[in-house]
Amino acid sequence: MPITVAITNFNARSHLQRLLPQLRRHGFTDIVVLDDASTDDSQAWLKHQSDIRLVLGRTNLGPTGNRNRLLELSYVS
Repeated sequence: MPITVAITNFNARSHLQRLLPQLRRHGFTDIVVLDDASTDDSQAWLKHQSDIRLVLGRTNLGPTGNRNRLLELSYVS
């Protein structure tokens, strides 16, 4: 059974650059990044990561609101 890894992000590109390769090395293939309207270059960098699903927030909702964006995604088994 695949495991989905959901990562929240707000202006944390440098952390993502270290985290995503580690997740890939451990075999995670369903990676979702929930971006909370970052103002650094996180979004532009994430758009070039072809193996992740990127959920872009138009407004900053804070940690809880950003995590709730995951609920908007539909999963079909």
